[in-house]
Amino acid sequence: MTTRRLFPAALTTVACALALAPASAHAFAWTDAEVLSDDGAQISQLADPSTNNAVAAGPDGAVTVAWIQNDGSNDRLVARRFSPTTGAWTDPQYVSPAGESLARLGVAMDSDGNATAFWLPADGNAIKASTVLAGQTDWSSATTLAVGPVNAFGIAEAGGTVTVAVVVPDGGDYPVEVHTRARNSAAWNAPTTVASDSAAVSGPIAIDYNAAGDGVMLFSGNASGVNNTYISRFEDGAWSDTPTTVFPNVTSGFTGMQDAVIAANGDIGAVIDTGAFQPTARIAKADGTLTAVEVLGNEFSVIPQIAADDRNRFVITWETLDMDTLEANARYSVGDSESGAWSTPAFVPGAELGGPLGALSNNDGTIKLLVGVGLGIASIDNYQLAGTSWSSDTASWSPLVPVEGESGTTYNTFLSSGYGHSPASAISSTGDLFAVWSQNLPGSTFGIGFAAGDATGPVISGVNVPASGEAGTPLAFSASASDVWSDVDSLSWDFGDGATKTGSPATHTYVDAGTYTVTVTAADTAGNQSTATRQVTVAAPAPPEADEPEDEPVVKKPAVLAPVIEAKLSGRTITLTTKVTVRAGKSCSGKATATTRFGTTTYRTSLKLSKVGKDCLGKGTIKLKKTPSTRTKLKVTVSAKTIKTRTLTTKRG
Repeated sequence: MTTRRLFPAALTTVACALALAPASAHAFAWTDAEVLSDDGAQISQLADPSTNNAVAAGPDGAVTVAWIQNDGSNDRLVARRFSPTTGAWTDPQYVSPAGESLARLGVAMDSDGNATAFWLPADGNAIKASTVLAGQTDWSSATTLAVGPVNAFGIAEAGGTVTVAVVVPDGGDYPVEVHTRARNSAAWNAPTTVASDSAAVSGPIAIDYNAAGDGVMLFSGNASGVNNTYISRFEDGAWSDTPTTVFPNVTSGFTGMQDAVIAANGDIGAVIDTGAFQPTARIAKADGTLTAVEVLGNEFSVIPQIAADDRNRFVITWETLDMDTLEANARYSVGDSESGAWSTPAFVPGAELGGPLGALSNNDGTIKLLVGVGLGIASIDNYQLAGTSWSSDTASWSPLVPVEGESGTTYNTFLSSGYGHSPASAISSTGDLFAVWSQNLPGSTFGIGFAAGDATGPVISGVNVPASGEAGTPLAFSASASDVWSDVDSLSWDFGDGATKTGSPATHTYVDAGTYTVTVTAADTAGNQSTATRQVTVAAPAPPEADEPEDEPVVKKPAVLAPVIEAKLSGRTITLTTKVTVRAGKSCSGKATATTRFGTTTYRTSLKLSKVGKDCLGKGTIKLKKTPSTRTKLKVTVSAKTIKTRTLTTKRG
């Protein structure tokens, strides 16, 4: 699914008119915020504040951040990449060529870890791209994908490659051309045409794919004075020839704010903001049928966004604006694809005064939301970022988690010359959330801020659990754990017999034979956990070999039937008396082993067999390290060569 948000240029008009900045099931905790730009870097401020920075997430914690920075002459695209292997960021790199200023940018990462950056030159008459492959350091030379006045473009990733949709007017025609980058390559395939319509397509293009590789593309256009919004499906390796009109005859025109997502079952959710600034939603089912168009509330609203959870429900968030109080509020509604009904709009808990800046979902149906707490028309340059997670089980949001806690630190959208940066966000395949924003720095300078919202447990590797062992014999266990965004807090073992230990390596002795499931759990400092399981088969102890000293008669250990055990617990001492039956012709000699377990410690003692009257008895004691409680019951097992093991629960007294 979509791993980033690219907000529309059309919103600039709204922002200027209203003097507001456009908003762009595990534990969850933010890393400390850091500044990615160099000290003194000239961070550019362009006319469209929604396109000044971008972030994309790849597999296993890889991240690419891009922003526009002036090199002293031109506004150029700069990027940094985070490697989960090294745990470090690359140095800032200029990606776009020298001597060329930019108007907009975008960035995407594919499932192979390759990163691709996009930009429009300042004149808006081309769209260009550059790629850096996973494990490499240099970005490729710029590739021009389309030439001409670019009306709209959108980007998305699926199946190890990247899709770019571009609208470049050709006379009276407005074809939507789709460009795809070859897998694990900086080369681009020949474009294909998704739609050729007399409608003047403009504004952003929303693209999304699900895990099955099916996709949706949403775009809007005006044909003969009628405004429509269309979707095109990607199925069986191709986009549909004829787009479907999903929002016909939209009154009052478009604001340029629109979004679409495709769920795992192939249903599509779409939302637009009409010219009346009303979020309007619809669902296109996998079978091609359309639910009714629904307007979500009657408040003045902006920045509608949509995500899909793991139950194929659609969650829309948007920002309402009160022009009297100058307050902004974060709202949401949930759509059911079966009925086509949407829930009554409600506040995002904790974000009643603020704005939703990025509603994102991944192929697993995990939904995260970036929120600007305190964001309003009167406070667009002074608000705090926070994150929340959607629970599909309870159909509710988790409590907000602010970046750098609740210390009151704010993250600002700077507004010099009336421009600024809107925070950008991305979600990884594992559910981590990433945020990028422009940060006010001491000395009236600016930087690019970054924080990762860790929602992923540590990676457990090198699990060493013996496949088999013997009761009464210590077994060795080991594993290691690493975490990209947080420190590993603990590593613990559950040996499947009720015993546990922490740390690695660890040893454990099983008392009884059987097959046990061993679980190792790693937890990070954010509260996320991961587990790995293995099985170990424990056999009964093998009978010891008989001692056969040279030049001495061999005294074999007695062949003994199941023993009769008397065991009494007094304080920390277990007193044992074992009566065994000796087969005919065998002497009452040799030893038997008595075993018990208390806490995480296994105790053993040898019982010397001797004749007492007519009985063959073995006597001994076991000293425990601690005194059991009066309710503790200890099991004592006696065994020896050819003895049938017998277990007895001790009696106190």
